[in-house]
Amino acid sequence: MKQCYTPLTVVTALCFVSACQGTPLTTLPSNQYESTAKNCQVMYAPASIVGYTINQIVDQPNSKPLTGFATQGAITLRYDGAQKMSGFGVGDVAHQLIEGQYAYHRVDATTAIEQAVDFEKGAYITYYHFQSEQAGTFEQTYSSGAVLKGRFTMLANNDGAPLAPESLSGLNVALTIDSAKSLSPDGYPTSGLVVQTYAQDGQYAAKGIGQGNIDSIGRYQYQRISANTAVETAMQTSDFFTLPYTMVYTFTSADSGLWYQNFANGTIIFEGRFKTFK
Repeated sequence: MKQCYTPLTVVTALCFVSACQGTPLTTLPSNQYESTAKNCQVMYAPASIVGYTINQIVDQPNSKPLTGFATQGAITLRYDGAQKMSGFGVGDVAHQLIEGQYAYHRVDATTAIEQAVDFEKGAYITYYHFQSEQAGTFEQTYSSGAVLKGRFTMLANNDGAPLAPESLSGLNVALTIDSAKSLSPDGYPTSGLVVQTYAQDGQYAAKGIGQGNIDSIGRYQYQRISANTAVETAMQTSDFFTLPYTMVYTFTSADSGLWYQNFANGTIIFEGRFKTFK
């Protein structure tokens, strides 16, 4: 949202009107006029989050969690007008149901602070850095010392039909790899394409295209956690390994969006775009 204002026109006369009686106003000289051009500022951070859902993708390499805090997956939070919040997380056994109280303040056009108390995990402060009206990055620091970082999206609760499907059964998902980071010195794909086909019995098969991308199979679980966000967990088996992954889908349309995958508990972090088709 853009907020605009028009500066007042400033006129500096050589004399006050009371000292210039009888002089037509049209002859009063002036020596300063301020531009009437509008100054506009992009206001990404909303004044309130009442009636919104915020989805947080937990970034394992950048977070500093303590025992009992999730290191992967996604968290969805809803906020009401009584300063109450509720939510849950998916993709890590450490996720718990969330219930508590919050206070939200917009700091400037792109920054907001949420001060909250989660009845299970204690007090925390979250800094939201908006890069658009619906997305950005966050940093969440708990009184215990745990720090969670990642990206977020925010949607109004009445934005209409969900973009994320209820199930992946019968769908193919083409995952384009845009970037990859690894803690392992071993080779891993940094680009290319993986097409995954999902069956109704909880099985999936993947076809790797491009250097380093391999074929694999596995069992998966998929859960839509909000209108635009879903989490998939799987045990992936190839000719070289059997390892888990957690993938977060952020839908920007009914059949496409962005994906973030935590492979082998943070060994590799994949990011990219996806497209679904039958």
